[in-house]
Amino acid sequence: MSLSDLATGLTTVFVFLNLTTVGWTQSCFITGGIDLGTTTQNCIVVGPARLTFQPAIAEELISKLSPGKPIRLRTVGRDSDQKVADEYGRYLQSRGFQIAEHHITTYAVPDPKHPITIRDEGSMIDLTVAPSAR
Repeated sequence: MSLSDLATGLTTVFVFLNLTTVGWTQSCFITGGIDLGTTTQNCIVVGPARLTFQPAIAEELISKLSPGKPIRLRTVGRDSDQKVADEYGRYLQSRGFQIAEHHITTYAVPDPKHPITIRDEGSMIDLTVAPSAR
């Protein structure tokens, strides 16, 4: 599946990336006829389908991360979600990012609002991957 495959019959699109830096949060929600794959500020626009592993999205994720900072990877969801999240983790490692911690859970409280959330916590990046989150 590619980003263009998600565009067929699409009436609403949303953004799955939520970037938080210490003291500052930017959440994005976009509806309407914006092209999939469009990057607006710190957001990646995807279709309403569950997040799958896609190298283009992984590359966009890498562009949002600070090189050299270790990553605390939190993966949320059932087995199929964990497999997708693990693919993103392995991709990051193959590109030289260090996964310092990996926390696995079937659910989180509160529920993640976005399939991918990045928080820069100063010395470490907190990355949550929850493919079924909406």
